[in-house]
Amino acid sequence: VHKYIKNYRRGYEIGMQLGDIESAMYHQLTAVINAFCCGVKLDVVEQEAREACKKMEAYKQVASLSMTQSFWQTALNLMGRSADPVILEGEGMQQAKTLRWL
Repeated sequence: VHKYIKNYRRGYEIGMQLGDIESAMYHQLTAVINAFCCGVKLDVVEQEAREACKKMEAYKQVASLSMTQSFWQTALNLMGRSADPVILEGEGMQQAKTLRWL
């Protein structure tokens, strides 16, 4: 499984090299999702999601950004770094704002 995560990270790099920003960001999102779902340590997932969100925001990739933010905030919640562990509200995401966007 970790091989696939590595391949998605490589897909991000290739997408950026080719100027295919949208595809690159979706590869990065998929790497975060797979890391989260496949047992990568939460602090690693949190850091990867944080960095991905910064890039997605810089390139104005709002669809991939909003999905990545949900995994970022979920990781934060599971690590006890939120006021309420069942609401996606904190540094990584503001649940109410995201729900309005959807």
